[in-house]
Amino acid sequence: IEVELGTVLGKLRAFRTQMTLQKAVLAYIASQDLPKDEEKKLKGSFDLLDEGKTGVITKDELIKGYMIVFKDEEKAKAEAERTMRRIDINQNGTIDYNEFLMANLDLEYALSEERLKGAFEFFDKDSDGFITLEDLRKHFKNMCGEDIIVKLLSEADSDKDNKLTFKEFSSMMNKYKENIASVEISQKNEQSYMQ
Repeated sequence: IEVELGTVLGKLRAFRTQMTLQKAVLAYIASQDLPKDEEKKLKGSFDLLDEGKTGVITKDELIKGYMIVFKDEEKAKAEAERTMRRIDINQNGTIDYNEFLMANLDLEYALSEERLKGAFEFFDKDSDGFITLEDLRKHFKNMCGEDIIVKLLSEADSDKDNKLTFKEFSSMMNKYKENIASVEISQKNEQSYMQ
């Protein structure tokens, strides 16, 4: 269990994206069907961290989990603080199950072309082959203001034509995968240095 918990906490540590649309896409993919064995493993790790059985992981519960891995209270507290800032999308001070799944996705599975096409189609509300400001307004109208909606599009709109093609969308998500891979390598190097 400690090995699985270490792996899950490592993925929580590695989760990094400043791009709001990437987070939204990952949340959508996480809410779709995961392989049963993957979901069972992740649910077990989530339940292990959710000591209070409240359906969310608090910062204190996260600190306890990191204490198992780091054996250093200050490092565990600092990492829990960073993890909460990166993963707590709805800013409620806890990590809910969907946020946990999003950060622990198997990226090869989650960001396969088939899954990316499904996510693209989900965000392309009018099915015209592009994700536009209007598509994002329809999707996020009750969740955030116009400035955030504009930011969602501009983050990934590489040719600045106010619409995302599947190629731009896919490129945005593959940059995320590359970023996470480099962070995971850094973490492994850090762990081997500490041993």
